[in-house]
Amino acid sequence: MSVGALLKTLRRARQRSQLDIAVSAGLTQKHVSFIETGRVRPGRTTLERIAQAVKLSQPGRETLLAAAGYLPSTPTSPNASDSVHARTAAMTQRLLAQQEPYPGILVDRAQNLIAMNQGFARLIAHWADGDALWQRTCGDDRPNLLRASLHPKGLFPFMSEPEQLVPNYLNRVIAQGFDDPESCRLLDAIYEWPNIAPLFTGSRTTDMPIQTAERYCLDRTELRFDCLSAAIGAPSAWHRSTLFLELFYPADDTTEDVLRCA
Repeated sequence: MSVGALLKTLRRARQRSQLDIAVSAGLTQKHVSFIETGRVRPGRTTLERIAQAVKLSQPGRETLLAAAGYLPSTPTSPNASDSVHARTAAMTQRLLAQQEPYPGILVDRAQNLIAMNQGFARLIAHWADGDALWQRTCGDDRPNLLRASLHPKGLFPFMSEPEQLVPNYLNRVIAQGFDDPESCRLLDAIYEWPNIAPLFTGSRTTDMPIQTAERYCLDRTELRFDCLSAAIGAPSAWHRSTLFLELFYPADDTTEDVLRCA
């Protein structure tokens, strides 16, 4: 994606106008427009000012600079990324194992599934065949939690209070991936789904709800969860895509029994 197309995607995800960004960055609206259409190549200083105006995180700032051909502001050794991700993977695998028998998953900012424990696999099997669920909602693409949860042929029909859960869920994803182009494109597509559009008509927010409550119903058995989201990693140049642990805990005795007996 060109720097102009990326800037346009990030700006629209925040519902910000070109004039708004221009004023905040000390530029003219024409200058911002020319950057988005590719008529001018922005300098590094200009992009830094725009990134601050758009309130990008450090990974988002580095992604914007890289799209324009500029090197990361924080130099790292060539092997830093592989080393860090290997340690992160080992650490999260231990965390997911310790979460048993309760469900736990690791996702990236676009909600692509990176890892899950047996508790989450058993929970999915409580509603549907896992492989069939991912195929129905994600096709041949990577398993994606957002698609599986909100797709009309996914977990959406089991939501007890979708009018409350869907806005909370989407705003949490917006907060996690508000400067990630893949997340923005996925969210824009999901907003148009006929089962989602009527439930998410308010303003978007990048405030991060750390804990949410979720309720699902199957065969008159309601499962209630307290869900905790925790970011894994640090906002530096070697870690452009923050990872998130999503942990599910039973909120009542019925759910506790189902999770322990599944």
